[in-house]
Amino acid sequence: MSTPRSPAAAAALGYWAALPALAIASIPVLIVGVACAGAALGGAPVLAGATALGLGPAWALLAAVAHGVVTGAAERRAGAPARLVVAAEPPPMRALPQLARATFAPGLRVGAVPLIAALLLAASVAAARAEPLFVAPLAVNGAVLAAALVVAPFAFAALAAGATGASVAWRVGAGVAAASPRVVVGTLAALVLVATAARVLGTGVLLLVPAPLALAAASATAAVVARARA
Repeated sequence: MSTPRSPAAAAALGYWAALPALAIASIPVLIVGVACAGAALGGAPVLAGATALGLGPAWALLAAVAHGVVTGAAERRAGAPARLVVAAEPPPMRALPQLARATFAPGLRVGAVPLIAALLLAASVAAARAEPLFVAPLAVNGAVLAAALVVAPFAFAALAAGATGASVAWRVGAGVAAASPRVVVGTLAALVLVATAARVLGTGVLLLVPAPLALAAASATAAVVARARA
């Protein structure tokens, strides 16, 4: 006779079972990110901006998978039957193409915010080089881009959780980020550590970033939404 698993053990097994789906959903983020960085470092800003358009849909797919993993883990901790909520039927791996199509347009709209902020920052840099008086707008646009990058994972998590529209997703994401300072600070600290490790061990370490970041944002968003509904 088999020993019943505890809810915590079932949740851990659920995360483990979801690793293939998370890994595959991370691939588009990594491909687009590398292509965008390569174009920017190669002195092709227009190509970099065009490539960056794909980051929104790519992250929206990863956020949707992470949301399903976190929701399924929460159900397991509560003692519900273990299942991955991303798609109970068909299995998650087979459901990824359909999920990618469903999240493409919403992800494009949500991802437009940091892209526009980045373009404004690039324009400010060019203007500041020509005229020092534009240093103030450069600082403002830099702060806006930094804030957008901090809130973006939570905005995509809110979109995956059911936020209707990009503006709602960004408002919810900003609220989640404000209500989860430890998650934000911990994530930023982890990113600094990963960047340091990448300088020592190589850029391959960066492959480990997208999925944990999406999971952290999905978990924080689910917790804040649950508290708001309670």
